[in-house]
Amino acid sequence: MKIRTLYTIFSLALFASISLSNTGGRAGAANRGNTGAPGDEMAGNNPRTCQSCHATGDIQVLLSLEILDSDNHPITVYSPNEIYTAKVRIDSAAGPAALGYGFQMVSLFDADNTDVDGWAISGHSDNVQIEGSTTNNRVYAEHKGVSDSNEFLVQWQAPEAGSGDLTFYAVGNGVNRNGATSGDGATLPVKLTLTENIVSSIADLNTVGIGLQVAPNPVTDYLTLTIESQKEEVLTTKIISVTGQVFHQQTIQLSAGKQIIPIDLSQLPTGIYFLQNNSKKVINTQKIIKL
Repeated sequence: MKIRTLYTIFSLALFASISLSNTGGRAGAANRGNTGAPGDEMAGNNPRTCQSCHATGDIQVLLSLEILDSDNHPITVYSPNEIYTAKVRIDSAAGPAALGYGFQMVSLFDADNTDVDGWAISGHSDNVQIEGSTTNNRVYAEHKGVSDSNEFLVQWQAPEAGSGDLTFYAVGNGVNRNGATSGDGATLPVKLTLTENIVSSIADLNTVGIGLQVAPNPVTDYLTLTIESQKEEVLTTKIISVTGQVFHQQTIQLSAGKQIIPIDLSQLPTGIYFLQNNSKKVINTQKIIKL
């Protein structure tokens, strides 16, 4: 009899634990990131996401993710330090309609998968909370209780100049409000990559002891960089289109003195491009015309 009583108590506690996890986001309720992003929680060899618990029913949902500028236009290129709105929307795809919604989202730098953060504590809709996870030192935007609305808005500030490309990772679910995870549906992980607006990140390499000459411009085949550095330095060079597409990238190990670096642009389509040179402290951007 005592064993049966203990089992009943354990079952109720487990049910309460599961229900608690459902009502709040995973970072707030369980100190976990479950977006499917690199470095988030794993279940064996697979990333743990909403589908790990909420994919047992007939509800089928899809997630859309947009980063909106001040005019409410979606962007794929961010300007450093600018304020944007991250918009997550969960829609029914098939099966019964969901009676409530949840999500979790994180943003990471592409270079090393470290946390961008940038979430505004107060700049979001009432169904969103900002929670940190000490398991991976990341900060997540996620649902605050089961949401009646299928739309989540949260303010996000872009990082400083020179941060490079970054990616948002998001997951969501649609629930039937039975107090457990049974019968729910969950979305596949969704990611959205933003590139840095190089036009707004112009700095002079001379300030860090690097002299740079670029010729010829306009260019037909080979672009030649003549670089004179006062010390050893690492320079990352990119050729980028006006839409942010990277056509060429290389890392140059500079030594003190002069170096001549040829870049083959013979296969590049005719048009206007940007030559971006990144040192550890500054970014130099020049317009290149390809004939």
